[in-house]
Amino acid sequence: MRLGLVLFTFATAIAAQELTLETAFSRPEGPVPTDYAFSGDGQRLAYLLRDELVVLDLSTGDRRVVDRKVRQFRWRPGTHELLREGANGWKLGDRTLLKNRRPRALRWAPDGQRFAFVEEGDLWVYELEKHAARQVTRRAGPGRRCGLPEYMAVEELDRNEGYWWAPDSRRIAYQFVDGTRVPRFFIPNLLHKRNLPRPQEYPRAGNPNVAWELRLVDVESGADEKLPIADEYLVRVDWSPRGELWVQTSNRLQTKLTVRRDGEVVREETDDKWVAFHDDLRLLDDGRWLWSTEESGWRHLLLNGEPLTSGEWGVDRVVHADRARVFFLASRTKHHERRLYSVDYATKKLRDWTPKPGWHDARLSPDGAWILQRSSRVTQTPHWTLRHTQRDEFHQIAGGRRLPGLQAPEFLDIPQPAMLFRAKKRGPAIIYVYAGPDSQIVRDVWRGSIGLWHQRMLQRGYSVLMVDGRGSRGKGRAHVRQVHGRLGELETIDQTAAARWLAKQPEVDPKRIGIWGWSSGGTLALFCLQTSPDVFAAGASIAPVTDWRDYDTTYTERYLGLPKTNAPAYDRSSPITTATSLRRPLFIAHGLRDSNVHARGTFAYVDKLQREGIAVEMDFYPRGDHGIGGQTAWELMFGKIERFFDRELGVK
Repeated sequence: MRLGLVLFTFATAIAAQELTLETAFSRPEGPVPTDYAFSGDGQRLAYLLRDELVVLDLSTGDRRVVDRKVRQFRWRPGTHELLREGANGWKLGDRTLLKNRRPRALRWAPDGQRFAFVEEGDLWVYELEKHAARQVTRRAGPGRRCGLPEYMAVEELDRNEGYWWAPDSRRIAYQFVDGTRVPRFFIPNLLHKRNLPRPQEYPRAGNPNVAWELRLVDVESGADEKLPIADEYLVRVDWSPRGELWVQTSNRLQTKLTVRRDGEVVREETDDKWVAFHDDLRLLDDGRWLWSTEESGWRHLLLNGEPLTSGEWGVDRVVHADRARVFFLASRTKHHERRLYSVDYATKKLRDWTPKPGWHDARLSPDGAWILQRSSRVTQTPHWTLRHTQRDEFHQIAGGRRLPGLQAPEFLDIPQPAMLFRAKKRGPAIIYVYAGPDSQIVRDVWRGSIGLWHQRMLQRGYSVLMVDGRGSRGKGRAHVRQVHGRLGELETIDQTAAARWLAKQPEVDPKRIGIWGWSSGGTLALFCLQTSPDVFAAGASIAPVTDWRDYDTTYTERYLGLPKTNAPAYDRSSPITTATSLRRPLFIAHGLRDSNVHARGTFAYVDKLQREGIAVEMDFYPRGDHGIGGQTAWELMFGKIERFFDRELGVK
């Protein structure tokens, strides 16, 4: 049987009954495949299901479990061999490599004869022929490392790589990072007997970032040279198939992006607000290059500088490109849907590869023959399909467990894009908000545990509303850039206007509207409570930023500039400034080991309230990070949020 084989399905459906907290936070959609990868020739697909490594032969449809207790894996280039990490190290075939070592950032050289990794801050190379690893850089020290991205690159620039193999498999471009000038932030460990804190290299707004160099090392001769590139941020690094080194850098305020090819500037983009970085650069083997830009007001594709796409819609991201066409994801026809498209270079003709509505993600095999597509909707759990781009083959691969009894929302414009779950009778309502710049919350997508909790609240008589206000993505560059220098201001106005609209709906008691959010959504929940006590009866704020001076450089300065030169913007954008205007009940929670939004901000906010005699309901998690914790912690916290809203919004 060829690829019509269903690899695994979930036929059992949860009975259509009231969702419990335990059910909502136990991932009832079932196990899902993770860490997918096609082999280099596109003939195999590997993925992890729990800790089992599964390989699908695309030519026969055969599937087999090749190993268990696998943490991660890498295809060896030019072969169908898998290098995989288990409890005792990495294995290739039956042979254990790097036994009892913990290498980081392991990547194969393109020829498959060696791989590199980082250990104790330096780059190493393992030679298969010699069965041995050798150190190729010797620059590591306290606060200094080679081949690993700094925290800001990972957290705010979406760059997870710190080194890049050249096509000749002999040279490696790598980032050398010196973080010694970055002030340390100390994260408390209240469970330690001596309260021993953990230091974190965390540059807050206005503080120095890491210093960095881009270097090139020859792994055979050991020759190591610094490349003549300097800027505040190293944004992206790529090698072309022809061996050209492409480097993207940015200034500190992220208003100028510079693209270099072998040191020569080939493109610059500027914006008086900020330039939005992306991963859409594709370097084709015939020398052409693909790029995306927002210069028209919407993100569109260019081939060698010439437009490929146009219109009042934007490309979300590129997923594959070859000599004839490029595949990309976009919300082209509906704000709340994302679909897979391709555009032909010669004709500029668009093709929609998405047969059904919903929110879709995709990955293509290296030869462009197969599309692995992940699809879901608000009421449909994620499912994975595999289809051929040349033949009429479309096969279910995984997922798709049925959860009956879920209610679909209405997608509306009020006038901002919104989605509303209407309760069956008149009662309270809650607004769920995120609203960070370039974010999007109104999507026809499976939301996991939070989505199921909203369904539970709906079953318990609450209407639930979500709104994409000004600053959100999907409506062009100008729409997003409005929030520059005024984080929280326009978003609060829009969420409040949405609440006033909600109050007029027949299912909603206008005196019983609450709001809740997490992270920047928690920040906005505070603003809404403080500015509009006549609209919002109560609110819950999880891990909020209460003063942007305490948040990281890259994110904060992109939207607010530097604290020294734009202090009024920081004051306006931080809810701690007007905290004492709080007049409505507040539930506030934070994980004390949060390394992203430090709990210090929540304590400072609560302290200011207490000094004015204002009491709030507090909930802290000593082991919790920015996500608070696992299933038990979520059940505990959301149970408290439920009881808080029930009490404050009059639900018995």
